[in-house]
Amino acid sequence: MLKTFSKIIASLIITIIYIILIYLFQLESEAHTLVIIFGLFISITLIVDMAKSIKSGHHGIDILALTAIISTIIVGEFLAALIIIIMLTGGEALENYANHRAKRELSKLINRAPTIAHLEREDGSIEDKPIKQIKLADLVIVKIGEIVPIDGILISPNATLDTSSLTGESTPYNYQKGDRILSGSVNQDNPLKIRVTNLYKDSQYNQIIQMVKEIESKPSHFVRLADRYAIPFTILAYAIAGIAWAVTGEFMRFAEVLVVASPCPLILAAPVAFISGISQASSAGIIIKSGSSLEQLANAKSIAFDKTGTLSRGSVSVDSVISFNETYTSRQILKLIASAEQSSPHVLARSIIYYAAAKNIKLEQLQDVTDHTGMGVDVVHDGQKIIIGSSAHMKKHRIPLNNIRNHSRSSVFLAIDQKIIGQITFTDIIRSEARSVVSQLKKFGIKHVVMITGDSQENAEKAANTIGISEFYAECLPINKVWVAKKLPKPSIFVGDGINDAPALAASDVSMALAAFGSTAASDAASVVIMADNLRKVPLTVNIAKHTMNIAYQSVIGGMVLCLILMVLASFGFIPVILGALLQEGMDVLSILNALRARK
Repeated sequence: MLKTFSKIIASLIITIIYIILIYLFQLESEAHTLVIIFGLFISITLIVDMAKSIKSGHHGIDILALTAIISTIIVGEFLAALIIIIMLTGGEALENYANHRAKRELSKLINRAPTIAHLEREDGSIEDKPIKQIKLADLVIVKIGEIVPIDGILISPNATLDTSSLTGESTPYNYQKGDRILSGSVNQDNPLKIRVTNLYKDSQYNQIIQMVKEIESKPSHFVRLADRYAIPFTILAYAIAGIAWAVTGEFMRFAEVLVVASPCPLILAAPVAFISGISQASSAGIIIKSGSSLEQLANAKSIAFDKTGTLSRGSVSVDSVISFNETYTSRQILKLIASAEQSSPHVLARSIIYYAAAKNIKLEQLQDVTDHTGMGVDVVHDGQKIIIGSSAHMKKHRIPLNNIRNHSRSSVFLAIDQKIIGQITFTDIIRSEARSVVSQLKKFGIKHVVMITGDSQENAEKAANTIGISEFYAECLPINKVWVAKKLPKPSIFVGDGINDAPALAASDVSMALAAFGSTAASDAASVVIMADNLRKVPLTVNIAKHTMNIAYQSVIGGMVLCLILMVLASFGFIPVILGALLQEGMDVLSILNALRARK
């Protein structure tokens, strides 16, 4: 930003000095020499920038501007050359300003990140500690108006939080004791107390900040749209200028055409529109990690949904706890399974933990726990080998389920020493908005919609019929989800929420993670992260992408059409060099202002 500001100031100063030398002191030779030297300096910077662009895989479309500067100096239009230089440096400054404005929502997330937490000691005193030093199970106090610094479970009886920075939804949300509280929320009521469940590096708000920083570190993705038109536009501009020169025999016509052919709409409009669209998504609680993802979303032909926690509610509820052994009560079975599953992000694990909390069951901290993604956990506790998980996980360990009636993948089994001891079953409620979401996506041109689930064929078919999805895949392990995602019509979208969805998310053209209660792995693998547990934001994201791409195309193609009209007029001698430079500057401003419409 400082470098750009310095260049435009230097351009203005040189222009003022040139005018003074010409009109006050009649020192034409000295004034022309000054412009030639400064023009050479700007040309060298353009060549360096073009080399960097070509090295990064993009076309150096500044070559037209470079040729325009050199041509105007050759024909003796030194003031026009200065106007072109001011146009270029001013356009660069306008782009930086527009990008800064477009990124404002993203920057807010970083700037308001908390750095300390109020730790409650065992004696009840409060100590302010750096947030990175807070440990698991610590008690943290959040005062009124403060940002929740770290993820935790609410210990206070209730709380009212503003979650707009996470979800984009302005309505405050009321929480009850035992609810999970996400960092980044703002406490709007009384001071509250939480017990820490994630270290700062794994907390929700820090994940968002890291994703935003990743977006800001990858600006190269935003210019791919311009790259497609750069070479043909450059060739066309040179062709018109060359023909005008050849027909008239006047090199001045060549210069006049190239002055209005400066490719600033291509250079500026696409990046500004893309960043504006990403900024708008961010304000709605949607993190889009790259411009290429935005473009693929706008052109998507198919979409696949995970069922549990995505098309169904994330808060799947426990239906029953069954004991198959007189030695263990249902309460003991619930405590053992919940203790083993308390670090798992899976939707069934969360339901078990919430159900145990409602029953006032105090969980144990089990040390020797091995997690098997999407399947279950293995535990060694008090010298016993404990297997917890799905029917497939039991089969893997050769534990028979002969006497168990319900083998649904929506059940969690408990086995001790190779014998089934207990079972937890669940009720899975399809989201009321799921059917309308699918309908909206089809209206947006995504005709191919499928559902993928690890649940039984019977449950999957029932859910698909309720939602209005004709194609579904049941009893899928993570590797099966990858297979389905890869065979979808391209570009494809995959929407999931859990750690078992991470492979499929990574395999898709565009991947969306519902991350309000999802896993870090899912958020890392996804190219789009929806921070609210809100399925309606899937079609909203697609709509934002389509709106952004429409404006980007309008800005780029509209700018090129205007350039073409001006080039034709200039080739017939209707636009003098100085007027052409001024018209081009006005066109740059219009392109940027139009691209900024993507923020709305």
